[in-house]
Amino acid sequence: MWWILFAARHKMLRLLRTLARLHHQLIGPTQPSNKFMNCFLVLFVMFMFEPGVNNLYDTIKKDSVLPTCFHIYIPLPSKVAKIWTYFFIQMNHQFINWSLSYLVSEIIIFCCLELNKLIKTLEKRVEKGINRELIDIYEELFDTIRITEDSLSPLCFLVLIRLFMEFFRIFSLLFNFVKGKRQTVSTINASTYAVITVILFLTMILIADDVQKNFMNFQRLLVKKLSMYRKSQFASIVRERVFVNNENVVLTGWGIFELKKKLILSTMASLVTYGVLLQQLQQTETD
Repeated sequence: MWWILFAARHKMLRLLRTLARLHHQLIGPTQPSNKFMNCFLVLFVMFMFEPGVNNLYDTIKKDSVLPTCFHIYIPLPSKVAKIWTYFFIQMNHQFINWSLSYLVSEIIIFCCLELNKLIKTLEKRVEKGINRELIDIYEELFDTIRITEDSLSPLCFLVLIRLFMEFFRIFSLLFNFVKGKRQTVSTINASTYAVITVILFLTMILIADDVQKNFMNFQRLLVKKLSMYRKSQFASIVRERVFVNNENVVLTGWGIFELKKKLILSTMASLVTYGVLLQQLQQTETD
């Protein structure tokens, strides 16, 4: 995940700058939606510290540190050193495995919110009248959606994989809890992560789908307005571009945004199958 984020950093910066420029052109010098990510970045950083804080008590009671995330044994001279070592190891574990997925979901959500705002603002201005400046903004908005798809689709796919992994992990922990093993803290943590991941993932799907629908509605409005200028060669050329763009513009996230119902049903079927297999293994161990 972190390597894909690093590799796509230039595309993402270009996307955010383009959104900010379009926002300034259409709406004015107000804060675009992606600027509000600063508040969520604070929550993102705070969320990184949760596993370390959650395990401080157990670390204080132990004579040595056993960081299960790296499966190594670290003898340290004092309890203070043990506490801080375990804290930072768990924080790093949280950052690599979970916080990056949440950050990616937030980036996609806020980019889609900003795209929705720009589309609706441009639609209102087109309803009042069409000029060459608005057509240029439309072309740039179309290119921005293409950039969004190109830069964020692989990240959407990885967030989906993380969602599946989290559900399978919580199922395993719940079955261990039913069998009498002490997995209370791990089960609570896994449940919290699963709920947050599901909420962010579903929000990401619904908002991206809304962008797709709003842009298609705007294109229909634009074609309707351009049809009033049948004698204009410029209007005819733009209308042909709109028809071509209507076939090419997509915001699918490798098909994730288009799968909605099928995706949810497939996920539920996979989880049920996994649960049945765990139950059978549990019965086999009991026998």
